[in-house]
Amino acid sequence: MILNKLVFSTLLFFSFLNICFSQTNNVDIISGTIIDSELKHTLEGATIYFPKLSLGTYSDENGKFSINISEINNNDEIVISHLGYSEVRLKLNLFKNGEIIKLSSKNNELKEVIISSKEFNLRNFIAEAVKKYNQNKRINPHIALAHYTETAKKGGNYIMYMESIGYSLFLGTNLNASSYSNYKFFPENSKIANQHKEWKKYKRYVKIENADNILPGGSSNLNLLRYFETKGILSESPFKKYKFTKDSSYYKNENLVYIIHFKNKIDEGNIHIYKHNREILKIKCVTSIYWSTAFNKRVKANALINFKYFHNSPFITKIITDFSYKKLNYTNNLEILIQKFNNFNLTNEDYWALNNYDTNPFIKYNPEQWTELKITPHSNYEIIQNDFHQNGHNLYEQFKNSSDKWYSKKSSKNEKAIILIKNLKNNF
Repeated sequence: MILNKLVFSTLLFFSFLNICFSQTNNVDIISGTIIDSELKHTLEGATIYFPKLSLGTYSDENGKFSINISEINNNDEIVISHLGYSEVRLKLNLFKNGEIIKLSSKNNELKEVIISSKEFNLRNFIAEAVKKYNQNKRINPHIALAHYTETAKKGGNYIMYMESIGYSLFLGTNLNASSYSNYKFFPENSKIANQHKEWKKYKRYVKIENADNILPGGSSNLNLLRYFETKGILSESPFKKYKFTKDSSYYKNENLVYIIHFKNKIDEGNIHIYKHNREILKIKCVTSIYWSTAFNKRVKANALINFKYFHNSPFITKIITDFSYKKLNYTNNLEILIQKFNNFNLTNEDYWALNNYDTNPFIKYNPEQWTELKITPHSNYEIIQNDFHQNGHNLYEQFKNSSDKWYSKKSSKNEKAIILIKNLKNNF
């Protein structure tokens, strides 16, 4: 389940910090709508950046944004930008809440959408895009507020439902660690319903010592991204093993986007790339490398990864996956709500403490907070609730019973990681 409006995501984040740290600073709400100055239509995906705080978000499908910020003053600057538009910088003392911000297009006219073999060499075009991605991606640890939901159905009925507000954390590189394993999701406020008898049958696949629950899949989508970056379509060397064909093209806010079809033995799908600057917009594909915590192995899955660029650096905004395997229908949605841009350092001990934490996180459930933060229930929440009720389970009771305890009672408890995550939240 993903928030129906990004306008709530920024409110979620800073309200969340206030609850966690009992901050007493005055909080200012900064909101507005981004539109095209000439055509007057709203602009989705415009970046809103606060240089002083090294913090950013983006406008929703209606061009709207809203962010709650403490510790700012009227001389602080807000920077609004969008691909193909001139950047706007405003002092907060000149910014009116709810203001309509007009961005001027850099393009004077649209040209016919044609993909011609004479226009560019297809493989070189992909190589340039992948090279730019790798040159500009962050290799140092970074953190973001995120929200994820996973569900599982069998025989047409829901048998598992998990949802968390938490943090996506890129841990950096470690020569002794798997290159897939250094991007994690750490839950902070969770709804856990994993006691359905049909779901518990999958515990037979769990191979972690003393684990008494199937592992949460919060990090599976991030693991898939790391595969693409190290051994897949986003890696400069392995991408040469792919076959590419021209698919189609379209304009996004007056910027020409090429859709390129790719295929190898593991993945097949489309990659969307802006023509003029080679920025990758999204990847939509079928891959056989998706990590399933239910089966404790990699399975074939559908995947969608969306990207947004802040200061030329690519960051994910959303990863959506689903698969059907051995009569189990599974979905996993991860959305990045607020991205923090400043880097921080982790010691080798810190790295391993965090790396292992997602296998047995400490679970907290605060129902009042979910209401206060205006998180929209899953679109099939009533059906999920009814399916669990028919199996003798009350969702709310499962949420409460899972709270204030380690996810797996018998597995090792990593209290150091909890302290590290709490300290890392100070980056915001």
